[in-house]
Amino acid sequence: MKWWMIRAGGGELIPQWVEKGKASIGWSALGDPKRFKNRNQLINKSHEVYYEAKPGARIQAGSQVLGNQQVAHRTFSSC
Repeated sequence: MKWWMIRAGGGELIPQWVEKGKASIGWSALGDPKRFKNRNQLINKSHEVYYEAKPGARIQAGSQVLGNQQVAHRTFSSC
């Protein structure tokens, strides 16, 4: 069994999650991760999109997306 930890960043999504009874994951600003042929392309896009973030955070964001391309079509009950 695999477990996911979902963090709400600054908490701005929590009211929406509670209202809908769902949590969301993703980096929508990067677009579809399947369009990138390799890790470097994805990280370069991360640098472009998240230019205000520290370089290490941009690399981490790109790496996390690349490592998690499986999509789960499950709805879990709310807390």
